[in-house]
Amino acid sequence: MAFCEHFLAFQWAGKASVEPRKEEAFLLFAISLESLLMERDGRLETTEKRALRGAHIIGGNAASPLTVCRDLKKLYGIRSKIVHSGSVEVGEDQLSESRLAHNVVFPALLGDDDP
Repeated sequence: MAFCEHFLAFQWAGKASVEPRKEEAFLLFAISLESLLMERDGRLETTEKRALRGAHIIGGNAASPLTVCRDLKKLYGIRSKIVHSGSVEVGEDQLSESRLAHNVVFPALLGDDDP
């Protein structure tokens, strides 16, 4: 992944970190995480593919890749509800999970030129 893409993801996460509204912060972390996990060829991807990539990247740091995949899908589901139906029910636990997912994936990619 190019430096510019890492930098943009870091900017989204920075905005999320100071956003007082939970649903907005959650979305900003989700945007950052999604930008870290997406392919760079411009093709649209499924939640399944991004979740699998996240589980692969986190790898040995997680108790189970299947658990990571399931948790990432859950986060994308919350993101979709906010974006597509206007749901704003984001709890502190969900925000913390989104922040944690980002904070695990981002460092794992820092030294990788081609995830």
